[in-house]
Amino acid sequence: MHYCPTVSVVMPCYNSECTLRETIESVRNQTITSWELLCVDDGSTDNTVDLIREYCGLDSRIKIIIRESNLKGGSVCRNLGLKAASGSYIMFLDADDILSKSCLALRLENAKKHDCDFCVFPYGTFFQGIEDAHPHAITTKNAEYQFATSMSGWIITCSLFRLDFLKRTGSFDETFPRLQDVEMHLRALTTSGVSYKIFEKLPPDCYYRQSSIGYSLDKLKKTMIAYEKFINLLEMLIMENRLPNKKLFSLSAIVMYGNISMIRYRLWNNNIKEKFSRVLFNRTLNNHIVGLKKMVVSFLNKDYCSTFQAKIHFRLSWFIFIVAQRKMRKLNGQ
Repeated sequence: MHYCPTVSVVMPCYNSECTLRETIESVRNQTITSWELLCVDDGSTDNTVDLIREYCGLDSRIKIIIRESNLKGGSVCRNLGLKAASGSYIMFLDADDILSKSCLALRLENAKKHDCDFCVFPYGTFFQGIEDAHPHAITTKNAEYQFATSMSGWIITCSLFRLDFLKRTGSFDETFPRLQDVEMHLRALTTSGVSYKIFEKLPPDCYYRQSSIGYSLDKLKKTMIAYEKFINLLEMLIMENRLPNKKLFSLSAIVMYGNISMIRYRLWNNNIKEKFSRVLFNRTLNNHIVGLKKMVVSFLNKDYCSTFQAKIHFRLSWFIFIVAQRKMRKLNGQ
């Protein structure tokens, strides 16, 4: 008899042997049994694949998918899992995070009760174990504008999607080197007729493992490329009237430029002097941005003559970034 799960859990894996066992066990320990776990390997060079195969032998609900394309990354793996999923609902889990025992049961209960395209649930963060986890606030108002600043209102594991909605909305954009889940959530939140509910008063049901490893220069450069693509996405959403509040969008754009400004300064300070300037010539976008952003643009487009001058422009643009953030919080009632 063909097994038909209620929820499909998609988990990209890359050199995850140190945390993978704990993550898989958190899925196996769920209080409901109608799930499948799709482990999508992204070309691991450690014992990740062997460990997954071991669990496949122990539990038929666990399956392994091997990425065969040259294009790699979390989005590629999530899309592979999305294509293979057979549940009515789908959620995404990273290979170092952990679910509470009642996570899937409570999510399915609430999702069916409210009949939403997707639901969002609280999460906690931890370093060593979930016994030391701290709850993390999630965005509850104007979520689309929080995501429009690329500052996600929640992590990817917080959401439980109806599979048919996610396939209709579109899968992950595999061309984004970073911010893939932020980009996907923004498109989902701004889909015409979308229905979703945020359960902010429930206790955390998933736990994000924090790392003490900072950003590398390579990650910063990838983030810059992602921001460039993200601003183009914002332009498209404005043209399609999917972000109708122009005032909030203007503030979102300033915050975006502030983020770019900060990264530009970090790259410049490490002698990485690529311009990344195409985003500055997007006239359609500029028409929606208030005049204060000009100082940010002047920093981004500056030929760096001296450290002192660069720092002055950086601090001015950072000030605009902070002001925009505060205005957004005020408009959002936070």
